[in-house]
Amino acid sequence: MEAKYKELIELHRLKFSAVVDADRLLPILEIAETLSNAEVTEINKLTVNKERVDKILDILLNKDNLAFKGLCFALENTYPHLLTVMFLGNSQRTTSASGSGMTMASMGRNFKSCIL
Repeated sequence: MEAKYKELIELHRLKFSAVVDADRLLPILEIAETLSNAEVTEINKLTVNKERVDKILDILLNKDNLAFKGLCFALENTYPHLLTVMFLGNSQRTTSASGSGMTMASMGRNFKSCIL
């Protein structure tokens, strides 16, 4: 996965973990073949939702750009407001934990390119 997509995921990891219900994302990610049956089984062994969401993100981060597109698709279908806020928010500058900054406008461009 390209660094810019990894950065977006890491930037919003805490919000994902707090808001997203893994049970809503998993079927979509599996049907879209973003996650394999084995990966879904591994995730389902975890009992705490936060751990399950973190595991989903960890797995996706080690995949190619199609995994990011799959995540965008799953969020669009389950949490469209969250997708909008996180990737198409305002134009203020956001700094990641790594110290590099991305503007929300550039994140929006990244998101738009991921769903086209």
